[in-house]
Amino acid sequence: MKKIVFALLVFGLIGPLAAQEVKFGKENLTELQQELYPTDSSAAAAFLFKYRNTYFQYFSGTGFQLTTEIHERVKIYKQSGLDYATKTVYLSKNGSDTERVAELKGYSYNLEGGKVVREKLKKESIFKEEASKNSNLVKFTLPNAREGSVIEYKYKIISPFFFSIDEYVFQEDIPVKKVEAVLNILDWFKYNQMQRGSRFMRPAIVPENNVSLGEKTNRITYKIDDIPALKKENFVANMDNYRLGMKFEVVSVEIPGRMYEVFAKSWDDVVSTIYKADAFGGELKLTKYYMEDLQNALNGVVEPSAKLATVYNLVKSKVKWNEVYGKYCDKGVRL
Repeated sequence: MKKIVFALLVFGLIGPLAAQEVKFGKENLTELQQELYPTDSSAAAAFLFKYRNTYFQYFSGTGFQLTTEIHERVKIYKQSGLDYATKTVYLSKNGSDTERVAELKGYSYNLEGGKVVREKLKKESIFKEEASKNSNLVKFTLPNAREGSVIEYKYKIISPFFFSIDEYVFQEDIPVKKVEAVLNILDWFKYNQMQRGSRFMRPAIVPENNVSLGEKTNRITYKIDDIPALKKENFVANMDNYRLGMKFEVVSVEIPGRMYEVFAKSWDDVVSTIYKADAFGGELKLTKYYMEDLQNALNGVVEPSAKLATVYNLVKSKVKWNEVYGKYCDKGVRL
């Protein structure tokens, strides 16, 4: 990472901004008057607009970073849809390097006496806390949200982890009326693209020239309308495998005359890297801390199937999920 930052010291702004279709802070009487979502009357809420724009930037003194702009607008139809008035943003961290939220703004809109009343998100409704060793979170709740409300918010995520692009998630558990998603990739960065979901997506890819760098960039734009809610299906363990979205995995970085590095490796390399990590492979090497518990639990158990069930139930009673998604242990597997 230091090599790349050093190589880019002479450069300025890298990621051009993209214009979006729906303007933030603009009232819409038709949306407020709508009592049901047109194509799904059972929907408790719906995303009227989901916007994301991710691009690279370089700033003198702070270095190279990845900036992601988010703008979302939600209509609440039923009491059960009020959960969408609260948003939680998870932020990765690694030592002194951490992602942060910037320029957070939000509004709620309601009809009162035939007039639109707009309320602004206040600082006292924004909370920041440590979620785990490797992540923080920012949580906020839009004011006076109720049945019939329209809420919207926007913010930026500033990340020093510029090789790691979060998945573009287009489909939600509620309907999505309109999606606009943009990714500006500098030609130095090569990515694999992996789609999830059954709906075919063809982005618009426009080659551009960055004047400050004299280098090519590719602006990748997805515009998708009328995405249905992802409904839970019986006997499907992980519905996210079917959620419409796009992943971008970095393959290599090549800065002419300065550096070339390949990141996409074989699965054997991935396994080796994970098992070398103290928070994964190191924890699996620890085998004796439940030995006494295991011996007591298996005392008098003879049948192999009964032994298997006993060990399984012992593990269930000892290992607890901290509700943080990830492959590494936060505080170790011994509780």
